[in-house]
Amino acid sequence: MPLDEQSFATQIEDLAATFGFRHFHNLWSPGSDYGFPDYVLVNPEKQRILFVEIKGTRGMITAEQAYWLEDLMEAKQEVWVWWPEDFDNIAGILRRERR
Repeated sequence: MPLDEQSFATQIEDLAATFGFRHFHNLWSPGSDYGFPDYVLVNPEKQRILFVEIKGTRGMITAEQAYWLEDLMEAKQEVWVWWPEDFDNIAGILRRERR
């Protein structure tokens, strides 16, 4: 059965906390720019800030999301797009030290 984005989000939040990351996830965004990544994960000890867009099993990146992700990458930020099938790799990404 496909994993919906909300269930996946809960898994990401739990995993991020396990590896010492605080997270920001805007649950109500009227008036905000469209496409900003779903999560900002911060771990001061590892000196890492991640911008993460998550998608359910069948989710696709919108044009507005792509623009934000590209701008953040050009600004040399750590940017990820995660789908449920990436879950095993996500733990490794969060475990490691600064890039």
